[in-house]
Amino acid sequence: MRKWFGNDLDDAQNMAAVDGAFAVIEFSPDGAILRANANFLSASGFSEDEITGRHHRMFMPDGAAQSACYAKFWATLGRGEPVSGLFERRRKDGSPLWLEASYAPVKDRRGRVLSVIKVALDVTASQLVLGDAAAQLAAISRSQAVIEFKPCGEILTANENFLAGIGYAEAEIVGRHHRIFVDPEEARSPDYARLWRDLADGQPQQGQFRRITKSGKDIFIQATYTPILDARGKTVKVVKFATDITGRVTAQQLLRDRLGDLADGALDVAIAERPDPEFTVLFEAFNATVDRLREMVGAIRALSVKVSASADAIDDGATSLSSRSESQAASLEETSATMEQISVTAANSAGSARAARTTSEDAAERTAAAREAASAATEAMRSIRSVAGRIGEISGVITTIASQTNLLALNASVEAARAGEAGRGFAVVAAEVRDLAQRSGKAASDIAKLADESRGHIDRGVEVVERTGGALGLTSEAIREALAAFTEISQASTEQASGVTEVSASLRQLDTITQENAAMADRLSNDTRALQAQAAELNGLVAGFRESRQERSALAA
Repeated sequence: MRKWFGNDLDDAQNMAAVDGAFAVIEFSPDGAILRANANFLSASGFSEDEITGRHHRMFMPDGAAQSACYAKFWATLGRGEPVSGLFERRRKDGSPLWLEASYAPVKDRRGRVLSVIKVALDVTASQLVLGDAAAQLAAISRSQAVIEFKPCGEILTANENFLAGIGYAEAEIVGRHHRIFVDPEEARSPDYARLWRDLADGQPQQGQFRRITKSGKDIFIQATYTPILDARGKTVKVVKFATDITGRVTAQQLLRDRLGDLADGALDVAIAERPDPEFTVLFEAFNATVDRLREMVGAIRALSVKVSASADAIDDGATSLSSRSESQAASLEETSATMEQISVTAANSAGSARAARTTSEDAAERTAAAREAASAATEAMRSIRSVAGRIGEISGVITTIASQTNLLALNASVEAARAGEAGRGFAVVAAEVRDLAQRSGKAASDIAKLADESRGHIDRGVEVVERTGGALGLTSEAIREALAAFTEISQASTEQASGVTEVSASLRQLDTITQENAAMADRLSNDTRALQAQAAELNGLVAGFRESRQERSALAA
């Protein structure tokens, strides 16, 4: 490789050091490549043969070599003026090559440019990192509001997103303090002073903040205040990255307010506003829930009214049933007492019938003896034949009474089968039995009188005995018939007493059932009152819900 600068360079060692540390390339004044060192060739990816004699434009990005700026660049060098800076070039493979370079024109003694030497450092790696960082910052700047401050809070600059959100032009805020965005009371607070002290000390701050726009409206931001430090760790400026979350905060507050209204019982809390699209699904679900709750409250309110009405009807029915049960129990108790009396009367009648039967049997025996005696005094008894006829008539009456008594006993048995109404029937039958007993007593009295008359006639003459014997025969026959009638009466009375006993037992069982029904009616009435209380409580709970928030305001007033 040729020595650089020929005999004009006396310090060959220094140049060797430069050649070893930097990428060096030499051009003719019009830009043709004369030579390049190993560092440049390595950085560009070309060999020396591939570039020698070609123009510098071969390293330029597409379209850059045709620009006015590129022509001006070589014109400046042609005038002998050096050019330094960061330059983007292209490698052989087309990838970017970033060089931190100085173009130095080499002049002769008369000041004419002989060549241009470029000494450069390959900074592609660091430039790509910086480019990536710059791209990220640009992306952040496009999507977020960015503003820069001095450590004391004085505004340096702000991007369009920040200015659009806050409503100011950049010229209106540069040089002013951050407190123009803060509520005056907050700006005077210790917390606000501490915020800027911490930032000046290099402590980043982040969170949700309330700020004031130029028009005086509230704006809520999610922001990070990031101190930028120098090499010594001292804060040189503060960069704030912010996102406008006013819609989100408004949506959250709106949801909190409507939930509070719902908790207070208002049902007209559907949210029509859509301050933040992220809350649309949540608001729609909330509205659907409120609609469903309104339907449920309406259904419960209607149901509680029906339950209350049904409970009132059941209570009325239970009260009526209890009253009827008590009345029926009283009637059954009275009927049972009457049946007890009838039972006693029937038992007495059966006893009387048995006594009459015994008496009739004794009378039949004595009549038989009298007939035997009368057979000896037939002639004497003839005088009382007419009286015996009378006795026959009376016996006929007794037979009729016995027949009627038998019929009444049959009626009494039928009445006993009719339960509750039987008492009255038995009373009638008992009255008839007493009447027949009176008639039977009267007939017996008549018979006694006739007997006295017969004794008188007997005393007056034995001649009537013969007729008396015949009368005794008739009497004996009547007594046998009466005995048969009394036997039937006795059997009927016994059956009647048994039937009355069974009816009394049935009445007692019916009375027990009636008492149980009355107790059940009382329990039903108590349960119904409890149901009414629960329905009233349910009505009270449902009454806590109102169709509109205005109703709550009216109640509060």
